[in-house]
Order: sequence, then C-alpha cells, then structure tokens
Amino acid sequence: MKLDIARVVSVTPPIRACKAVPSRMTYEDSSGTLNTLEYQVMGLCRNNGS
Repeated sequence: MKLDIARVVSVTPPIRACKAVPSRMTYEDSSGTLNTLEYQVMGLCRNNGS
C-alpha cells in the first residue's frame, strides 16, 4: 500500500513491553488532509535491567 505523505505531524513512541504494541502516525497528504495510520511496532523490551 502506497501512502501519500507530504508531512508527518506526529508519531507515538513505542511503550515498554516485550511484545508488539500499537502505534499511530498522523500525517498530512498532498491535498492537506490529515490522516492517522494505526500499526504495530515492537515494544521496548529490557531484560535483567540492561
């Protein structure tokens, strides 16, 4: 799927979790319309305090 992204407005950072977590990106397309894309990213996983 190709996206028409003229400008990224915001992206939610990944949360601390050892699994896939939801994320969102809000962007403006070439016609000036704001869109939000929801997708999965790998969470920030730290084992044994490292």
